[in-house]
Amino acid sequence: MKNVLGIVLILGMVLVAGPSPASQTPAWSAEKNHNNAGYGTPSGQGLEGPFLFSDELDDMVGDTLHLSSNWRDQQHNAGFTRLIAVHDSDEDNKVIHLTWTQHPTETGSRNVSYYKLFVDAAGDVTRQEGSPAQVGVSGAGYPVISLDPTEGAPYVMMHQPDPNGGYFSSLMTESIFVPGFFDPYDLPRPDGGDFIWPQHVVTRYDGGLYVHIISNGYEDLISENVYYHRALYDPVSSLWTNATPGGANSMFVTTYSAVLSTIPASNSDGSLIAVAGSVSRFLQGEGPDDWAESRASQSNNDIYLWTSDDGGDTWDWENPQNVTSFIAPDGDLLPDTSAANKDTLRAYSEVDVIIDGDNTIHTAFNTLSLDFFRSAGASSLNGRLWHWDSENEVYSQIADGDFWNGAQPAAWELTVCHANLYKDEETGVLWASWCQYGEPGDTLNGGPLDATAAGYANSDVYVAASPDNGLRWTKGVNVTDTRLMENALEPGESQTERDPSMAYNSDGPYLHLFYTMDYEAGISAVAGQEEGVATLNQMVYHRVPKVELMAQFEENAEWVVNYPMHIDSAGYYEDPNGWEWNGFWDVSVPEGRTLQPDQFELNQNYPNPFNPSTQINFTLHAQGQVSLTVYDLLGREVATLVNRSMSAGNHSVSFLASDLASGVYFYKLTSGDVSKVRKMILMK
Repeated sequence: MKNVLGIVLILGMVLVAGPSPASQTPAWSAEKNHNNAGYGTPSGQGLEGPFLFSDELDDMVGDTLHLSSNWRDQQHNAGFTRLIAVHDSDEDNKVIHLTWTQHPTETGSRNVSYYKLFVDAAGDVTRQEGSPAQVGVSGAGYPVISLDPTEGAPYVMMHQPDPNGGYFSSLMTESIFVPGFFDPYDLPRPDGGDFIWPQHVVTRYDGGLYVHIISNGYEDLISENVYYHRALYDPVSSLWTNATPGGANSMFVTTYSAVLSTIPASNSDGSLIAVAGSVSRFLQGEGPDDWAESRASQSNNDIYLWTSDDGGDTWDWENPQNVTSFIAPDGDLLPDTSAANKDTLRAYSEVDVIIDGDNTIHTAFNTLSLDFFRSAGASSLNGRLWHWDSENEVYSQIADGDFWNGAQPAAWELTVCHANLYKDEETGVLWASWCQYGEPGDTLNGGPLDATAAGYANSDVYVAASPDNGLRWTKGVNVTDTRLMENALEPGESQTERDPSMAYNSDGPYLHLFYTMDYEAGISAVAGQEEGVATLNQMVYHRVPKVELMAQFEENAEWVVNYPMHIDSAGYYEDPNGWEWNGFWDVSVPEGRTLQPDQFELNQNYPNPFNPSTQINFTLHAQGQVSLTVYDLLGREVATLVNRSMSAGNHSVSFLASDLASGVYFYKLTSGDVSKVRKMILMK
């Protein structure tokens, strides 16, 4: 009962931000048909709002808004897709920023769209006048979005066509005078190549507003180089200026980078910058001479991590941390190919990276199988999804996609792919979302289910969570669940949610997702490489209540059992409880992980007196098992706010006392046999 109360207090207290999903009505006309590429209203562009969410799919978790029609399906070539960002404009209102690559017509040129939504305390949604707006010139594509961490202003990175040929990367800044209009800051192109597929993060550091940009110098597919650029905003001229260390236009990071797979992240104060990327093992001389070099950018990579602890002033690009460090094949052990292969997992062309409030760096990436000496390519497109962080330095499996349902994912994708991470600092929960193709057993007489006539599988969006900073992960929940369980689907019949993004800042009651609803699985966007015909798809904003996910986690009562990434089991996390489910919040830690009196501090709550909510702050100087409980004057426990393992650092927990009477209460922070207590006053 105590743990249930803790969940209600920690998560339920923020549900006032919007009405319950059950109270919502469809966004627009009742003519919606999920087997129709038109999907009701052909575009959200003509709707003025306020909009209401739709939850018309019985098995969907949460509510959706279909914002705009789009003839394009693919948003990114593998890699990272962060197309949504959320800003809390005040306690009751949120601003949702969205961007994507748009094809207005079936055969016309692409462009980049930007959409801004306003969500008020009642849950009503309106859009910024003029949304969606075109950003940049015709032919631009592959955008990502980041926000000013203080002001919430949106910054869109993308690449645009050069009138003289090729492409260059641009940082697009929204005008303070004309909402929805963006001014460009263009990066000088590297010698002999383009700057494409950029990634970025905006920070506040040492009194300045900075942007850290990673861009790909696309000389050719194999020797693709990665570059770093830093810019500083000049508030006098309202322009960005080059602030790359040493005054160079850019700094060389690495070569042989997997396409679209190197991205930056920042901590809250902009001092710690991390860059993570999937880098080919060709750098290590691995690969027979007759090996197809194009595989360098997909199936034989390691995850590299570079860091700067002074806001990007200094870097050591030549000495990255090899996060995966796969054990290379050993030809001396032939003809025993099983022994000679050594590790048979390799990183694919994807990675996400975030830095939490404790300055712990979290990465998520996927792997595929590689039978080095017996296969000319990857053994299959089965994938596994992983988490690694800089505190524990161990691997944990988020999702096991090692199944094959007879169909195949779209190009540049595995059965589990496109992972995004988000850390809820208030509850300490680490969240992950990803795209998954099918479930184990999705076959009918040996053939694929939920797949097109060409054999391409439909995908869904899954979400999982970890209460212990990524060591254990819940079984993923299918939040879209549009599996038709049919085969040979014709164009317009598929329902495949692809290229999902989850907002970094999903604080509050909801996770915020954005993706394409594609009505023909496979990719039609790339000329000459079509895997299906073009359909009129929908760009979908999806909010998912955390409490519904928590309830589903408890119902599933299942952790994802870890899997050794290396043949010698190095870096393999083993659960001391043998992966037995004891409840999401009952986090056990190995013996000896309780804290001593000098290892934690309990601060006075603020405000105090309070009505009806207050913040309780405490500091842990080491990771350990802690509980935070509230008692009345008679010593009766009235609330359990925390009961789990927490990482070192500063923590803040909200306490909502709407149902309690005015008076004096005590809150106690406990670890093992040691406790610290403070008094607070509820005054109604």
